[in-house]
Amino acid sequence: MRVEAEVHPHPSFTHLGFVLTGLDALARAGRLELGATRAPSGGHPLVLRCRVEDRTGRERRVVFDMLDRSTEWDLPGLEGADLYFKRSFHGPDVARLGLRASRVEPFGMNFLCRSAGSTRWVLRHAVLPELSRLPALGRSGLAGRWVEYRSFFGSPSVQAFEVPPESPATQRIAFQTRVWTRGELGPESESLNEERVATVRALRREFGPRFTGGLVPTTMARERWPAEVSPAPTRRRDHIRWVQGALVAVYTRGLHHSTAFKLPEYLAASRCVVAEPVRNALPRPLVPGEHLLEFGSAEECVARCAAVLGSRELQERLRRGAWSYWQEEGRPEVRVERCLARVLALGEPGRALRRPAPR
Repeated sequence: MRVEAEVHPHPSFTHLGFVLTGLDALARAGRLELGATRAPSGGHPLVLRCRVEDRTGRERRVVFDMLDRSTEWDLPGLEGADLYFKRSFHGPDVARLGLRASRVEPFGMNFLCRSAGSTRWVLRHAVLPELSRLPALGRSGLAGRWVEYRSFFGSPSVQAFEVPPESPATQRIAFQTRVWTRGELGPESESLNEERVATVRALRREFGPRFTGGLVPTTMARERWPAEVSPAPTRRRDHIRWVQGALVAVYTRGLHHSTAFKLPEYLAASRCVVAEPVRNALPRPLVPGEHLLEFGSAEECVARCAAVLGSRELQERLRRGAWSYWQEEGRPEVRVERCLARVLALGEPGRALRRPAPR
């Protein structure tokens, strides 16, 4: 099998790094050949379009959509796709596509990570072509692109996120979250901020020093909620290690009801996850009581955390469940290979396969 990935003129490897890392892992394992082509000016920087050629020479088009919003689409990519895998797969929004909905399937969870191979791929197929265009692009243009590249190149490897369930963990709760201005997020910012602040306050009030975290210390957080600002590290690598030292990790919804990056990070670290329900569909649902505990309010979050701290049996079950889900469903090469297997199982080109029933 050969996969040709289209490199967008302004790619967001913060969102696409997971998919590229999965493709690279499969290539290094001899499961596919990975190439690249320069994408046309259309498309979306958070979407990766690929051509997949099987051993018989038949070609399929697949799209990996990592957008936050469930209502936003790469419509030209969707029109030409045999299968379209969407991270923020929300059934009612997919149904509005009409007949095109049969081509869309849930991708699953995403987060920023890389490998040595995916780093080389990005350097070769994205950065070096940009450097060759430096006279036309200008130094200021390249500097703007470098902000995005730096986010990817500075991200940890997949292995840095992984901690098996047998590893020791301190009896504490970790939750660090960000608040957003109306200019950054729009009207949704007020309700999202209120939910996050209420959760921080409830956890700190109930657990005292056993709760660590709070609000990321942005200017807005310091001005409006100084008492809730977090003393925990914000640098990505340090933050990951900080989370990995805690027994319990609290998850709240991402922007625009997306599935936030921190959820798969928690699963990879085999934390006891206490989470708001995940709105967007996953290829394999997370099972409450097996992979995580769910809450619908700040008070319920406190109760779920207390239950975990008070039960060794529950701690072991949740850690084993999180780790198992990560290994079986969450790793980049596993998720990407499942998608490619769906593409290869198609019949005639241009005809989508019936979506499997949720497991």
